[in-house]
Amino acid sequence: MKRMRTIPLTFASLILLFNATTRHALAQNFIRSAALSAGGNLYAVTAADVNGDGWVALTSASGTYPIGSLRVLTNNRNGTFTLSSSLVTGGNPSAIAAVDVNGDGKVDLISVNFAYPGTLSVLTNDGSGGFVLSSSPTVGTFPQCGTAADVNGDGKVDLITGSFDYWLTVLTNNGSGGFVLSSSPRAGNTPQTVIAADVNNDGKVDLTTANYGAFTVGVLTNNGSSGFGLIASPHVGSYPWSVAAADVNNDGKADLISADNLDGTLTVLLNSPAPPALNIQRTTTNTTVLSWCVVWPGFGPQQKLNLGATNWVDVPYATNIVNGVDHAILPPPVNNAFYRLKHP
Repeated sequence: MKRMRTIPLTFASLILLFNATTRHALAQNFIRSAALSAGGNLYAVTAADVNGDGWVALTSASGTYPIGSLRVLTNNRNGTFTLSSSLVTGGNPSAIAAVDVNGDGKVDLISVNFAYPGTLSVLTNDGSGGFVLSSSPTVGTFPQCGTAADVNGDGKVDLITGSFDYWLTVLTNNGSGGFVLSSSPRAGNTPQTVIAADVNNDGKVDLTTANYGAFTVGVLTNNGSSGFGLIASPHVGSYPWSVAAADVNNDGKADLISADNLDGTLTVLLNSPAPPALNIQRTTTNTTVLSWCVVWPGFGPQQKLNLGATNWVDVPYATNIVNGVDHAILPPPVNNAFYRLKHP
């Protein structure tokens, strides 16, 4: 299957631009420093200190098939770099993450390998900038993006990839650089980018995707056990390629911004969740069941017997959450009652 790209990707060098400032100018200027040979068909580059010398190194991904490679270029501390190692990966590496996966304080490298059947190459760092292939977990078909985040709150970095079809793959970390499939939530048609950010302020890392084939952004919230459920798919511009999360209006909530490839536009989505709907059902035993989605936490039911009354009264109930829906089961009322959800 051909990868969808709208820019040529056959350059075999990295171009470095130095950020130069002057005392009297407000504008910033970038000066070409070097053009580095970094392999053919470059798809990704990242910067991180891989050998502990306090200087960032560069790692590039060469999208070759059936065997791809990462090239590590260490920093000469003068704006130039030297090729340190060429690391074998799966075919067509399309994304790179530089993060400590085994808790030894050293930066490891992970490549997302687009070629079928779709794998990750997890390369652990020996401390001097050398890397050893630690594991090659299988992920979804034709993965083209990925991110690293602690999704289950155990203090270890987990890995998430987005595949060419509709699916994400969530792999949890066993603490030594090995990864186990935890869940495969559906995100949207052709997730081109996946990012990790807490969008509902519950302290858990959620996932957001730019769905290239659906013209949407997919928002998947975290249940705390590395399981994710799609809660929103707002439409953006044509063929969104990337998405970012940031609080753009200073209200304390993470908003979303998509880069829409065909339109050449940015779409800004403000985080303003609507309250969940309250469902009311009378059972055959004449009890009343109130149910509501708990994606946005803190809502609770209230009631009053007469709409003309001044105050609503909290409904006492025991939390009974099933598949993300809480329930309050009430005995038969003496009279009809009115119900609502109270905003936390």
